[in-house]
Order: sequence, then C-alpha cells, then structure tokens
Amino acid sequence: MQPEKNSEPVTSSASLGARIGSLVYDAIAVIAIVFFACFIPVLFSGDVIEPGNALFLMYFLAIIFFYFAVCWQKGKTLGMQVWKLEIKKFDGGSLTKADSLFRFAAAAISLGTMGIGYAPALWRADKLTWQDILSKTYIRKI
Repeated sequence: MQPEKNSEPVTSSASLGARIGSLVYDAIAVIAIVFFACFIPVLFSGDVIEPGNALFLMYFLAIIFFYFAVCWQKGKTLGMQVWKLEIKKFDGGSLTKADSLFRFAAAAISLGTMGIGYAPALWRADKLTWQDILSKTYIRKI
C-alpha cells in the first residue's frame, strides 16, 4: 500500500530492529502502568479477581489502549522517544483516536500471530508492517 497523493513519502520508515527496541521499552512501561492500574479493581472488589473475568480483561485492554492512544496522538510513545522514532499517517498528519484504535487492533493481530505481522518489514522497500499497512500509518526515524 502506498501513501495517498500529495503526502509525505514513506521512504524513511524505521528499521525492524528500532521498532523491536522501541516495543521492548514500551512493554516495560505498559507492565508498570498495568501493574498499578490493576490495584483499582482489586480495591473496589475487596477480593481477588478470578482468572478469566471478562470485565477485568476489558479493563486491562482499555488501560493498554489508553497508553498507546495518548502517546500515538502526540506522535511518540516512551519507547519511540528513546529510539528517536515517530508515528505519522500516510498523509503526514497526526493520529486521531479512531486511527489509534484501528492501529491498536491491527497491532494485536500482528503480535497475536506470533509476530508474523512484523515480517514484511524485512523485505518491503518501505519497511511497513501489517499494522502500518492496515492503519495507513508508519513509524519513521527522526
């Protein structure tokens, strides 16, 4: 998939190594955020949350989505800041909440297939991954 007309060319996409490095940093940040955020439902319930609780799973996913959505709308996650990366739409604009939701879902599919969604970055000239292609966004080195 190529960028739309009159848009910034997607020739400076980040390498797979930089993306994975950024993902590791973000995983650490997400683990810390989720660790503290999970105390809230336990405090309200006054008891242990049973494994497989659907409401807790939705809360858990919402916390993770919120982290990425807020950061992507600003153009960078914490990991992306460290690796000097930024995220843009194919038209050069910043992501909206809807763009963030779509990219989050596409990234979940990409990671849920044992990371196969990252493989296209190895052979594509523009280094785009599944979540880039599906959400019409890309990550570039700055």
